[in-house]
Amino acid sequence: MTNTAGLGSTQSFWASVIHPQKPVLSGQGITAEHFQMTITGSYGPDYTIQGTTNLAGSAWETRFTTNAPRLPFLWATLIHRVRLLFIVFCSDPSRTLLK
Repeated sequence: MTNTAGLGSTQSFWASVIHPQKPVLSGQGITAEHFQMTITGSYGPDYTIQGTTNLAGSAWETRFTTNAPRLPFLWATLIHRVRLLFIVFCSDPSRTLLK
C-alpha cells in the first residue's frame, strides 16, 4: 500500500499472552457400552483427542476435535473403540506433539 497523500499514523498497543492450563481428566469410566471422561481446562484453545493401539508406535489418529468448547465437557466413545488416548490443546490440531 502506498500513501500518496503523505499522511501517516502511528499506533501502539500491548498484548498479554496467557499460558493456558493443562487439561485435567476426571470422571473416567465405563457405562453400558461406552467409555467416557470429562475434560476441564482453559477456555479458548481447541482440544483434540488422539488415540493409538500401540504406545510405542507413531500412528496417532485424531478421534475428536473441538472449537473452543464450553468447559468442562464430556467425551464418550464406544468401548470397542477405546485405545490409548492423548489430549492436545492448541489452535492448530496439525501441530500435535505425537505424530
